[in-house]
Amino acid sequence: MSKNPSHTKNFSANGRWRAPRAVLLLASAIGASIAGTVILILGTLVSRIQRLLFLQNQPRSLNQTEEELLRGVFDDSLALDNIRIIEGRSGLFGVNSRPFTLGNTIYMKAYTAPEILVHECVHVWQYQHFGPRYAAEALGAQLLLGDSAYNWKAELARGKSEWSEFNKEAQAQMIQEIWMQRNSSAAHQHDELAAATLKSLRTRKNTRPSRSL
Repeated sequence: MSKNPSHTKNFSANGRWRAPRAVLLLASAIGASIAGTVILILGTLVSRIQRLLFLQNQPRSLNQTEEELLRGVFDDSLALDNIRIIEGRSGLFGVNSRPFTLGNTIYMKAYTAPEILVHECVHVWQYQHFGPRYAAEALGAQLLLGDSAYNWKAELARGKSEWSEFNKEAQAQMIQEIWMQRNSSAAHQHDELAAATLKSLRTRKNTRPSRSL
């Protein structure tokens, strides 16, 4: 009797069973969702305590200029009314100088450059479309890859051909760079990928524009 290929492909050379790729991806997504939920709950709790103790500045809504800028990037795929910006003092979150996003809230800290806002709003987009898992996946990419997590071209070198396959920091960095180069007349090596990326970003229907977090 011949061996069933669909049966044997789930076993390694030494006969040990290997979980199918789909099972591993599902387990990873569930784990990231749980970890991301914990990160957002704890972060939100810290933020509320800091606000009560005046250890961080109060959040504000986007201004008109920021809204117009972001509509040019995301079209209608981002719920702009839900976004809150915290500038300057950020309490415990100020230990690291980098801006970061917690759900719909962006801690800009000392940064004011619009490209940084674009980058962080990609993380808001990730949250609004995929839920808390983005937080764990972005943090995991930073811990695993360091600064190279932001290098989306390195993701191409790793065999990932589409923006949706990139790690969460590389996704945000690519959108930031596309926006920064929007007025460049020079032909770009990755123009087709950039066009496909923006289409993917802008046409995805937002089904979870939560106002919480």
